[in-house]
Amino acid sequence: MLAGLLWGLLAVGIWAGSFVLLRLGVATTLNPYDVTALRFATAAFVLAPVVWRWGWALPRLGWGGVALAVTGAGAPYALLVATGLQFAPAGHAAALIPGLTAVFTAIFGYWFLKEPITALAWVGAALILGGTIAIGGAGASIGPVLFVLAALLWSSYVILVRRAALDSLHAVAIVAVGSALTYLPIYVVLFPKAIDSAPLGDIALQALYQGLLTTVVGLFAFNRAIASLGAARGAALAALIPVSTLALAAFFLAERPGVWEQGAAVLIGLGVGLVTFSRR
Repeated sequence: MLAGLLWGLLAVGIWAGSFVLLRLGVATTLNPYDVTALRFATAAFVLAPVVWRWGWALPRLGWGGVALAVTGAGAPYALLVATGLQFAPAGHAAALIPGLTAVFTAIFGYWFLKEPITALAWVGAALILGGTIAIGGAGASIGPVLFVLAALLWSSYVILVRRAALDSLHAVAIVAVGSALTYLPIYVVLFPKAIDSAPLGDIALQALYQGLLTTVVGLFAFNRAIASLGAARGAALAALIPVSTLALAAFFLAERPGVWEQGAAVLIGLGVGLVTFSRR
């Protein structure tokens, strides 16, 4: 269990920084379509040999499962997050997405994977839900709606990986390469671009952090966490991201959390502890 916790905490640290960097990118020189393209072009370049060697895991997933994995953790998910960050602070995204993912995954895991959840864990899920609503519902915009949709997509990916028992690196590679093959042609032909006028440093920063750290290292660490801890516990651990993101956003983006948001972060932390450490 300790190894699973350490993998989960590594993913938490990487993804907290990802929300802040995404917010910075889409609020300055790049747009959501650019950031998503940079993310999966870089990740696919690194992970293409994995898919070349191991294939698409069709005996376990089928083409429908591959499509669900790519949708749940790939370009559609990333595009929802990046677009939502044009309308809402990084702290709100970091609260709603991991927090609601923890709640959705606990419910879906109970229904589809028959993973029993204790009464104490359900109390933790309720605390997470209350805290995420308190943080994410503070502003009225389309951003929170997009974050809720992203959480639904991500929870479907968590359940799929857990059910198929895929190797962590293989699952990441399928998401990255599948996203690049489907999204990049559409991006080149149809979507508006700001990348032509963006500074090279901004492009390199987003490509390296979102493509390598967020997509490859972060997703690999998260897959290892859910393989060790289970779907509900692994997803609940990711709900610690809001606390880290609020601190980073205050330092780098001057997005100062209010007393209400700080209290909500405490609720989320308590809920994570109950869901993660409660015994079945």
